[in-house]
Amino acid sequence: MSHLTRLGKICYGAHGLPSVASCIRNSRLYSMAAVPLSEAPRREWKPVEKKNPEPAKITRLENGLTVASIEDYSSTSRVALYVNAGSRYERFDTLGASHVMKICAFLSNKQNSSLKITRDMEQLGASFKAANTREHLIVSSDSLRGHIQPVINIIASVVSDPYFYRWEVNDRKDQVLLDLAARDANPQIGIMEALHHVAYRGSLANSIYCPSSRTNPLSTDMLHTFAQECFTAPKMTLVGLGVNHDEFVQIASSSFEGVSTAKGSEKQKSLYVGGESRQWVDTPLVSAAVATEGTSLESKDILPAGLLVRILGNSPTIKYGNNIQTSRLSKAVSEATSSPYAVSSINKNYSDTGLLGSYVVADGADIDKVLKAIVNQYQNVANSGISNDELARAKTQLKASAAMSCENYGTVMEDLAVQAAYTGSYKSPIEILDEVDKVSVQDVTNVAKRLFSAPLTLIASGNIEKVPALLSLRK
Repeated sequence: MSHLTRLGKICYGAHGLPSVASCIRNSRLYSMAAVPLSEAPRREWKPVEKKNPEPAKITRLENGLTVASIEDYSSTSRVALYVNAGSRYERFDTLGASHVMKICAFLSNKQNSSLKITRDMEQLGASFKAANTREHLIVSSDSLRGHIQPVINIIASVVSDPYFYRWEVNDRKDQVLLDLAARDANPQIGIMEALHHVAYRGSLANSIYCPSSRTNPLSTDMLHTFAQECFTAPKMTLVGLGVNHDEFVQIASSSFEGVSTAKGSEKQKSLYVGGESRQWVDTPLVSAAVATEGTSLESKDILPAGLLVRILGNSPTIKYGNNIQTSRLSKAVSEATSSPYAVSSINKNYSDTGLLGSYVVADGADIDKVLKAIVNQYQNVANSGISNDELARAKTQLKASAAMSCENYGTVMEDLAVQAAYTGSYKSPIEILDEVDKVSVQDVTNVAKRLFSAPLTLIASGNIEKVPALLSLRK
């Protein structure tokens, strides 16, 4: 065997294919420049300068768009567009549009095809998502700090001139049906949807989910009508965290230049009326909610109401623990049943009204005693008031919740968007702490009297055989 043949077998193996391991084992590898052992590698270290976040800045553009931002000098930037296009802005012929719009947010539009939007997102390494509530349709993104311009361009294209091609929209039908199935599988979601439907007459009674009757097929005409009514600059608020405000405003001005400046559809008023609804489900448990009209986001009573909720009692703060000693509701329910239960407070605040009450899951055999115990606590707070110790504990809990919310970027952005849109100014959670200290026992008692004197709303689902009539709960 020749010298070349032996070398070929060493480097290429028996089958003539390269054998990298063999080559390495039979070769000596040398670095181009070895570092002397006596000399340590040199590294350039630059200390990171820590800066305190700047105060919130708010600007209203000429086309009516509100731009608000907080510069926290983060390496990432968070941007969200809040549009007054929640389910409460739907009319009968556009019911479900907000839900479908959320799912179809990143389809083709005048500026980009859906493929290009997806490709650009991946190239940027950014995350985009859409969500809907009763008040807003929200399109948001997290990205590196240097990618603000293309991110805002994508968000602006979503609301500038969407095409809603029939084939693209109906390709999203499975996602709509999945959301509806997830809703039906979660009793708490079903209770909250029924609570709004029964408690209100008007726009807040609209569900945040598309009616199943309008999913076959999904209507593109409905989406176009809803977009024309709601996708206008005066109904939009663009918020950012980790952005320079002047640059943010400049980018927003150019990106949203093509958005309609029309006033758009007006928000329909909602009237709280109360009522009751029951649904039989084959289960030994009952999920129920008992609520009354709460406070709006702009109400002066929003802080006393927040303290009242904590006095009544939220969920336990210790996992697998209980709060019987500090929660009026938990203590009352524990005395009404010996079976396992879960009880927590409800406090929903909207721009013009709200809901305040309790959500409970208990054994169907004891649900009548449980519901009566909850309503008795409402009446006790309104008639007998609260103690100084209860108020002090509730204030501490509310302050802690407000301070901890500063660590949640989503909560900060939502708070900034709502305040900027409704008041044109911003109070941080930390600034609100001083106002909490000013609330007195009498303030909370007065709010409790006013709220719990209104008609109640009762929703129950499960083994409803022993669910009492609403009128009998106050006897």
